Amino acid sequence: MSSDFRTAEYRRNRTTLLADHPVCYWRLEGCTGKATTADHRVARVAGGDDSLANLVPACAHCNYARGAGVTNAKRASVAAVRAEVFGQRLGQQPANRDAISPGMSPDRGRRPLTVADVPKRGRTEPRLATPVAGAGTYGPLVARWARRHMPHRPMPWNRLAWDRVLTHDDGRFVHRQALISVSRQNSKTTWAEALVGWYLTDWVDRLGHDPVTVGWLSHDLKLTEQAFIFLDRLLEHRVLYRTYSFGRQRLELDNGSTLVTQSNSLGAGHGWSLDMVVVDESWKVKPEAVNQGILPAMRARPMPLLVMTSTAGDESSVLLRSWRERGLSLIEAGTPSYLCFLEWSPPPNVDLSQPTYWSWPNPCLGKTLDRETLLAEFQGPDRSAFWRGSLNTWVQNAAGWLEPGWWDRCRACQLPDPQGGVVAAEVSQGGDRFVAVRAWTHDGLSYVAPVIVTEYEDAFWTAVDDAYGGLDVLAITPTLEAHCPRELTRKRVTVGIRELARATPLVRGMIARGEVAHPGSPTLDEHIGRAVQARNAGLSTAHSSGPIELARCAVWALSLASRPGYRTKPALGFSTA
Repeated sequence: MSSDFRTAEYRRNRTTLLADHPVCYWRLEGCTGKATTADHRVARVAGGDDSLANLVPACAHCNYARGAGVTNAKRASVAAVRAEVFGQRLGQQPANRDAISPGMSPDRGRRPLTVADVPKRGRTEPRLATPVAGAGTYGPLVARWARRHMPHRPMPWNRLAWDRVLTHDDGRFVHRQALISVSRQNSKTTWAEALVGWYLTDWVDRLGHDPVTVGWLSHDLKLTEQAFIFLDRLLEHRVLYRTYSFGRQRLELDNGSTLVTQSNSLGAGHGWSLDMVVVDESWKVKPEAVNQGILPAMRARPMPLLVMTSTAGDESSVLLRSWRERGLSLIEAGTPSYLCFLEWSPPPNVDLSQPTYWSWPNPCLGKTLDRETLLAEFQGPDRSAFWRGSLNTWVQNAAGWLEPGWWDRCRACQLPDPQGGVVAAEVSQGGDRFVAVRAWTHDGLSYVAPVIVTEYEDAFWTAVDDAYGGLDVLAITPTLEAHCPRELTRKRVTVGIRELARATPLVRGMIARGEVAHPGSPTLDEHIGRAVQARNAGLSTAHSSGPIELARCAVWALSLASRPGYRTKPALGFSTA
């Protein structure tokens, strides 16, 4: 892009203006008197042009002094915009922008962490929750049953989860699947045991339903056996028949209901017609055990309910990751569904070495968990085990592309309406998820937000087409290019690994400097938080602990939207294959 002061008109008028060796027009303090430059009365950034009417002779000192004033005014304007967007007072930094050494107290790292730094109470509300729809809920009935029969009173988060999972319309379950994710030792197995106990007894006895068959599956048969023994003792006054054959345990109650154990294999569910199945610690359960074994065994039942409970997983947690991504998509779309997804976890990309967010994944903190326990676990030698087990965070590579807290501090209180800019779009490797992200600039800041996350290609292209008229560039990957409608080709460019590798460090720097604002989208936050940068490939799926399509699209879109002059000539090179 040409400099403001090198246009042919400016050079021609400058020569004319200085031909008679005039004196400086401005005569500011420190003026040298002799004019050697042509200065704009109205600055170019304020809409001025290079005509003779807008130029005056000026010495270099006065010209630079006035230019500095314009620059400072522009910086003040950008600062005011930042204050409005990020919801902070001008000249102040939010607390989470201060650099804090890991393991040190929040007061600028002046002392090691103590118990007083750990929150006293856990957070009852989940961080992630799918929309709820229904006329009522059976949750209070389960809570009442648990108070009568369980060894301990139900926790507040237990009651909330029962309420959400067991919503109904005219007595029929709204949800057919549920995924509950919380840190270890926060009573998630006890929550599921109370649900099963109520379902086997009061669901049939008090609500008049037919006898039911419930299956229980854990990744290890020994854990399944422990749950079976607990329920056997809890319901022993109702048990007519029991068998303890390992891997084939079964209880039959006096009302005709049955509890059976299932193995973590493709044979799970075969030979049974199951009304409810609990999949405990699903992060280690094989996907074929649920998708090909359990779910087909429930299809003939009038109101089947699959309940999965788990702590965060790792790179091998295929089943948990797929259902969690489905839940995130529903949250992003704001659409009620048969899936009820609830997760208690800290926000992505925050500094987990600080105790501020430790209450988010531990709703039982201050009740059955104490602060000393969390602090002692944090000070242990295996930090990744603490993150996964105690903070319900997916274990991610230490080489994550963003430092903790960078993305979180770019969360905006409000975003301006998108004008122009770039939409970047990609399809997942399996072809089962289509995503698009839009980035645009306004008053010195770059904004980024998801356009759509969907499983359906028709809905995807419809959303892209709706935004197309106001775009400067549509950036898509080679996979999508083959299906791109002809009417979307005029503004289209193709992006791939080469462009991603070039743009990743540039966008990383923008985020570090606080030049990017985002609305706090659950799916975008997750993809940004888990993304890992490979050496010569930008953000890599192979190195990350899950899908990162939205993160890649955000990098492509931000790099194009923030580049000066990209509307006339794209600054990046684009692959065609």
